[in-house]
Amino acid sequence: MERFWETVYNELMAILPGSVEKDVVLAPFTSFKLGGPARLLITVNTDIDLLSCMHYLGSRSLPYFILGGGSNLLISDRGYDGVIVKLEGDFLKTDFCEGNYVWVGCGCFLPRLQKRLIKAGLSGLEFATGIPGTIGGALFMNAGAWKHYFSEIVKSFVTLGMDGNLGYIKATKDMWGYREFYEHHRIFLRALFKLRPEHPAKIKEKMSGYMRERKKKQPIGLRTAGSVFRNPEDNPAGYLIEKAGLKGKRVGGAYISPKHANFIVAEENATSSDVYRLMEEIKKTVDIKFGIELKPEIKFLGEFN
Repeated sequence: MERFWETVYNELMAILPGSVEKDVVLAPFTSFKLGGPARLLITVNTDIDLLSCMHYLGSRSLPYFILGGGSNLLISDRGYDGVIVKLEGDFLKTDFCEGNYVWVGCGCFLPRLQKRLIKAGLSGLEFATGIPGTIGGALFMNAGAWKHYFSEIVKSFVTLGMDGNLGYIKATKDMWGYREFYEHHRIFLRALFKLRPEHPAKIKEKMSGYMRERKKKQPIGLRTAGSVFRNPEDNPAGYLIEKAGLKGKRVGGAYISPKHANFIVAEENATSSDVYRLMEEIKKTVDIKFGIELKPEIKFLGEFN
């Protein structure tokens, strides 16, 4: 197996010189700061780089994962026996257009985009204040807050499909659901947002208000991955977890936040296994007490059993 991955590494380096790394520990790339190494990590900077990379991975039938900000992700302590692809370079760019439109590369981090929008005097993304991660991740998960979602402002997007071709697609709201994009087989490359003009001072004021509310209710500044479970139809997941008496519950170095029961905090000594086992205990307890099966909002990468 080691010889196989060495061959893959050499072949990829011939295709994308200087863009491939071996046995990269993934913990620094996630908000939990947890996770073991990936076999390979590939950094792609252009559409052509990405097309070449994905064509090769497909020809070898290699497992891969497109890694954004790692803010909604739990990676196994054993790592990932596959290839991690990171979007950099052209995928970080922002291009402003007439009519209050903006094209944004899907590797761009949300806080960075918001700073650019303030400077440009464009409003419409304030609801995302405090949400980490990249534009691609936000679109894939239909990230939202305060009853607003990314699906409301995206008008078009460019993706790479399973057929290996780039596609320009006009967005419609029925492409997204609660915390998901229905066409999972697509990789977001860039997106066109429709915004509205606003004075920078007013944009900052709205963002400050949203952040104040987040700090009141959520464990900001700690090692978390946002909401752990999706909200069931009738009651928020945090309410159910709290009513089950689990607030503050700990497994190893991971514990349920006393501030918001749908957040798990990872301490310095925590492992991914601690977080996973705590999630399993939450699911089991809520199911027993209320007959409700909580579904993870966090994505898992690697083996946990």
